[in-house]
Amino acid sequence: MGIPVPNHMLTLAEIIKSIPIDGILLTGGNTPEAYGGNAPERDASDKFLISYAANSGKPLLGVCRGMQSILLYFGGSLRKVEGHIALRHTIVPESGDSRFVNSYHEYAPNTLPDAFLPGAYTMDKVVEHIFHKTLPITGIMWHPEREKPFVKEDVNLVRAVFK
Repeated sequence: MGIPVPNHMLTLAEIIKSIPIDGILLTGGNTPEAYGGNAPERDASDKFLISYAANSGKPLLGVCRGMQSILLYFGGSLRKVEGHIALRHTIVPESGDSRFVNSYHEYAPNTLPDAFLPGAYTMDKVVEHIFHKTLPITGIMWHPEREKPFVKEDVNLVRAVFK
């Protein structure tokens, strides 16, 4: 069962203390403040939840903006990309066959933190999937929740993250 949490630090901290957490999903959303976004409260909530996941070993999946937050938390950087907003494009996973995914972002990884490996690229060499070398932390730049029906590879990825 999922529980949405607010971008309010006192409430978020109370929820984390009082409800058993099996895993964390950081959703898509606006751009991080460091790159022109206007929701510093979301940045703070994401940092808090990433820190909690990293320190507790709880699984974490970041989708689009969630992946951007993971990258920034661990010391990576973003860059503006063209042709990645409101379209479908091919990704080439490190293991597996290429496939189409949706895309709704204008910022993508520029540098990966040392603790992460790439899991998939677009044809123009943009990293679309990352995973931590030792922690159960994964990020993807596409939106599996926007696919009808859900794509088998996405369902398998989510299951693998949250076991």
